[in-house]
Amino acid sequence: ITKLMTMAAEPLQTALQSWAEIDLPALRPNLDQTVQSLVESRETSLQARKSLVERTKTLKRAIKTASDDGTTTSIASLATECKATIKAYQGEIDSLTKRCKLSESNFTKLYDVIYNREDPAASLRR
Repeated sequence: ITKLMTMAAEPLQTALQSWAEIDLPALRPNLDQTVQSLVESRETSLQARKSLVERTKTLKRAIKTASDDGTTTSIASLATECKATIKAYQGEIDSLTKRCKLSESNFTKLYDVIYNREDPAASLRR
């Protein structure tokens, strides 16, 4: 019976040791912070997208006005709108790049922590 109990406890010990090394309680705050940051970034990105839609509409109107009347004022207005719109797009691209890097970095960290661990389900099935 003792040998049987030892054999039954071995998979549990392996799973316990593997998950103890992961230290999930210490990992959770980092995961919580990452998720919160990603949610906030997603919301900011949605607002930025709406702003870009409006900026693009304004640019299209400025293009139409400049092509219709061709005055120096309308051309200057078009140039101003082009610069502002391009700057807005560049800002959003930078924000999305930052968000992507954060996601990739945190996924890679989590992957590294979990990948080489034994699957606890396999230990528990033994």
